[in-house]
Amino acid sequence: MTPSPNPSAREVGSLTIAELHGLGDEVVRSLLAEFVPLTHASEIAIWAKDPGAEELVALLDTSGPAGGFEMKVRQPLAEGIVSQVYRDRKNHLDQGLWRNKKRSPLVDQTLHQLTQHQMCVPFELAGHPLGVMSAVQLTDSKHNAPSRWGFDETDLKLLKLAARAVGQAMERALLAEQLGR
Repeated sequence: MTPSPNPSAREVGSLTIAELHGLGDEVVRSLLAEFVPLTHASEIAIWAKDPGAEELVALLDTSGPAGGFEMKVRQPLAEGIVSQVYRDRKNHLDQGLWRNKKRSPLVDQTLHQLTQHQMCVPFELAGHPLGVMSAVQLTDSKHNAPSRWGFDETDLKLLKLAARAVGQAMERALLAEQLGR
């Protein structure tokens, strides 16, 4: 059977977390990393809904697969801002995350860091609501301070552009994988 020129939402919805993680090829990772300085972020990550659980899984992150984040950190769907963005399908721009009562300290505790600022947008793959793309500014020993602290509306627009571009690159990787079968 020849794959369709565009993966369907049903095809995307049937992929496992491991298969989705595998779509993070060199092109996808490079593109994701290019948006870090443009958005003034310390890191950008993609969270995906685990089909087998009521939680989001840290799918891809600009620190790479060897870091402590990818496929290791999970966020319950009932907790935190990233999960709220997934549930509501609405953008989030936060300046001063430590003041937000909806934040979950789980990721910071797990990774021994302090998130100062965060913005999130819904993330889709082939029209399927897959999860959330988040950008954070961190205070920890692994990251340099951003070129400026805080996010603004321009940064949020760039993150939305990043979500579209990375989603399309992952869709391309999925099509290439299907053609190679």
